[in-house]
Amino acid sequence: MKRARQKEQKAQRRDAILRAAEALLDPESYALPSAAEIAGEVGLAKGTLYIYFTTKEEIYLAILGRELARWSEMVMAGLSEEWPSLDHFLQRYIAYCVANPKTMFLACLGPVTLEPNASEESVFAYKKGVADAARQVSELLSVAFPPLSVRQSRKLYLHMLVLTTGMWQQTHPPKIVRAVLARDEVKALRLEFESDLHAALDALWKGFRGKR
Repeated sequence: MKRARQKEQKAQRRDAILRAAEALLDPESYALPSAAEIAGEVGLAKGTLYIYFTTKEEIYLAILGRELARWSEMVMAGLSEEWPSLDHFLQRYIAYCVANPKTMFLACLGPVTLEPNASEESVFAYKKGVADAARQVSELLSVAFPPLSVRQSRKLYLHMLVLTTGMWQQTHPPKIVRAVLARDEVKALRLEFESDLHAALDALWKGFRGKR
């Protein structure tokens, strides 16, 4: 019983760390809070933090995994509606992205900052969660939007995620880049997240649905 209680307390402490880290995250800063800041927010010594996570990046990878699971749940909820139209589905998908800037920021950092600085087991847990979600979403996609096969739907969903994070990076640059893009000489490089992502996803979908 004591061991079960200790396990429960450890899970609660881990969840408190994740909540504190998410509260401190500011996508506009283009940087992750330090381990010391996270420990201070949750009322722990910095060394105690490392009992639960090996690095601050591992903390944020766990948050990203949780948020991508919610993202997939949103996608599946939209696909469960009777006869969803592609346009409605894409609008709902993009609206979710806009409403969750922290998730988008972490998704952009995932492959280049979070994963390389986390433990192998943490990366595996994260990747398995993404793979499980992709499998569930692809099964619903193939039903909602024939003639897509489950295999095509899985590829399509992964392509959507990559395209979405890439578009977010291009349309939410640091302040100095925004200042440069405001100049007329480079205005051809400007993109708008919602409209340009919708156009790109629509083209992606048409390409996949046209395959036989």
